[in-house]
Amino acid sequence: MEFKQQRRRDCAFKLLELIVVLAVIVVLTGLILPALALARYKSKRIQCVNNIKLVGLGLRIFASEHSNAYPAQLAADLGGAQEFVHPGEVFRHFLTISNTITTAKTLICPADNRKSATLFGDLKDGNISYFISLDAKVDQTGILLTGDHNLTLDGTPVSPGLSVLQTNSAIGFTRQLHRGSGNLILDDGSLWYAPDKTFEEHLRQHPMEPSRILIP
Repeated sequence: MEFKQQRRRDCAFKLLELIVVLAVIVVLTGLILPALALARYKSKRIQCVNNIKLVGLGLRIFASEHSNAYPAQLAADLGGAQEFVHPGEVFRHFLTISNTITTAKTLICPADNRKSATLFGDLKDGNISYFISLDAKVDQTGILLTGDHNLTLDGTPVSPGLSVLQTNSAIGFTRQLHRGSGNLILDDGSLWYAPDKTFEEHLRQHPMEPSRILIP
């Protein structure tokens, strides 16, 4: 009889221990998973920053080698992509800097569900995460050069193809890549993370002239 009671007590203790262990696991999971998700989010954003800075650098190197003209200011037979301003042709602007960025994977944000091209010869608009400006010039200040493709203008998501940024355009981003924020490269090579109060102040000090951008 005492043996059976002892077994019941042992089972009760083991069950209680199991419940405590499970409760601890649930609490730890609740703490760890958000931290891991945040770490992955930050890692992808940092990689996107690295990618887009390389893209901006590639465009500026191109300009330095072509009399301060970006690909959008040069005809294709001169090494540029001036003629290509229609949906499905954005990738041709990025092909002009393939020797500088070395791998097509640079053109994809890690947070994007688009797939990178294996080779530049296979590159299409669907393999690119970044828009390209058609009107950026080396000697201008504050003009956008490139940035995350999931732009919004005055609160409305921008569709693939040609769009025009007005001087008073309110630039934002959908939550598709960076939770409502995004990376932008200006024509002087500087990086901006927007929406950001600093970027808004920059726009007030350096209003953008109407400029065209191509969204892949």
